[in-house]
Amino acid sequence: MPVRKNRVRKSRVRKILTSLAALFILLSLACSLPFTTGPTPAPSQALNPNELPGQPATANQSATTNQQASTKLAPELIESQPPPGAEISLQGPITLYFNQAMQNASVEAALSTAPQVPANLAWQDDQTLTITPQQPLAPDRALTIRVATSARSIQGLQLSQPISLTYRTAGFLKLAHALPDPGSREIDPGAAILAAFDQPVVAAGDEAQSAPAAFQLDPGAQGRGEWLNSSTYAFYPDPPLQGGITYTVRLDSNLHSAGGGPFQGAAQWAFNTAAPGVVSLQPMAGEGPIPLDIPLVLSFNQPMDHQSGEARFSLTGPTRPLAGLSFLHPPGDGTPFRPRKLLALPQ
Repeated sequence: MPVRKNRVRKSRVRKILTSLAALFILLSLACSLPFTTGPTPAPSQALNPNELPGQPATANQSATTNQQASTKLAPELIESQPPPGAEISLQGPITLYFNQAMQNASVEAALSTAPQVPANLAWQDDQTLTITPQQPLAPDRALTIRVATSARSIQGLQLSQPISLTYRTAGFLKLAHALPDPGSREIDPGAAILAAFDQPVVAAGDEAQSAPAAFQLDPGAQGRGEWLNSSTYAFYPDPPLQGGITYTVRLDSNLHSAGGGPFQGAAQWAFNTAAPGVVSLQPMAGEGPIPLDIPLVLSFNQPMDHQSGEARFSLTGPTRPLAGLSFLHPPGDGTPFRPRKLLALPQ
């Protein structure tokens, strides 16, 4: 019995030692494995050389898409000068601006006007076309410029829609206001004469010296004329016009507006200047007593011719005309005279 018990104990010790050895091996294997604290990182993706670090790929793709799309845009008219609906000069020109280079021949073939107008076509570059009428356009008319969709860009793309631009040509030039009023009478001979038109006649920047006179007077008169602005002409007579005379203002038959519109309407008007007359006398009639050597002053309504005025002046005393008068002519319209001897006392 003692022998059997010893064998059993030895068998148990072997099992325990074997288990410990196996446990030791497992622990050793566990220590040799790599140590990690999180999930294994995903493999990195290659960076697109066209992308900036941190920039989403969709932004670059969008830019690329837009660039590709822009090269395929249909040609369009982006501007015209003058703009549609504007009043244009009878000489033109009209300029069209496209959004890309165009096939010149295809645009010219697609171009038409209503009414039909012969015109010169000039390309400033492949995107800019200027249309100039070969002859002045008719005044106060509608003009439409059309470009059909057959016009192509240099990439071969057609217009997405036809172009239609409508303008109004410059109208006739008309007299808007005249001074003095036509048919007026008793006009101050020194007053200015004006003609105001319904649209500009002198283009902006023109010098007054180079601009033509708007009218002439009949009978003729000396003086100075000038354009007060682009549509108003004034004439200042110097010396004043003759009194009691009918003057006719004749407009220049070649007058036209800055846009080329010819003059239409009455080409002349007339007025009458005031006749010479005395407006005051010093001393006044009935005034007295007065000094025997007092100067007498006559004031007229306009400058007078001294020689004719003196020849027609007379002063009558109690019994006969008084002779030996001395005349003075100060600045202004007064004509004083002083007797060379004392006036006679009343009887």
